[in-house]
Amino acid sequence: MIASLMVIGLSLFTRDAIANGDVLRVWYGLAGVLVGITSVAVILPILRVRRTRMPRGVETGTGSDGLSALRIYYVTYWRRALTAWLAVGAAFLVIRGLMFIFGMSSDTTSSGRSAVAGGGLLVVLIALALAVAVGLHLYSSRNRRGRVALTRDGVSIRIGGSVSSVDWDDIGDVIACIVNNAHTVRIVPAQGKKIDVTSGKSLIDRLQAGLLERRIDIPVWVLGMDPALFFHTVRFYWQHPESRDELSTDAVIERMRRGDVAVDV
Repeated sequence: MIASLMVIGLSLFTRDAIANGDVLRVWYGLAGVLVGITSVAVILPILRVRRTRMPRGVETGTGSDGLSALRIYYVTYWRRALTAWLAVGAAFLVIRGLMFIFGMSSDTTSSGRSAVAGGGLLVVLIALALAVAVGLHLYSSRNRRGRVALTRDGVSIRIGGSVSSVDWDDIGDVIACIVNNAHTVRIVPAQGKKIDVTSGKSLIDRLQAGLLERRIDIPVWVLGMDPALFFHTVRFYWQHPESRDELSTDAVIERMRRGDVAVDV
């Protein structure tokens, strides 16, 4: 809704800029419209909750990571949408920064407006630096597709350059919850235990290492899977060690398709 209003407002802004022959404002408006459109593309996968099909990125057996497991890979279309959003967002910020600079250098601008423009330019530079940092993180992890792996020994999740793992016996609870308005499966280690985290080299990977040791949060929409199905699957194999041999074979996929993973919660 907000993105739609943003697109409409900036479309009117762009039309007015075209009528006045203000080239910089035209580009600013066009970039803003693209930011609104790509924002919708980023948000839509999060809003889609219930799924009726198994995701495409599911496989069993021994993979390149050396794990004999059920692997569920992160969807790739969201990463492309996020990359597009960052690119047009950076262009939007650069143009806004130029508008602030030209505003400060104008002879008709008062000292008060120059101060406001200077503050605005600082905000733009900070936002641009954050966008660049996220973009570099995405680029550095482009060949490491995120995934969740359920093995005979435990659960492993790869995000960028970081890998978090926990043995089944070290899990204290598996919880369905809402985090940042997204359906999430939270894996909490038992008392006295912690998640084993191997951090990547990027700054973002190192900053989140401490948080990852306390719990594993899996926003299920990134897997393209029905949240209830994923929650019950993880909980089933946590509570049924005798069935974990299935996790390296297609038997686990057949069990999920039958819905034969429901346990008491």
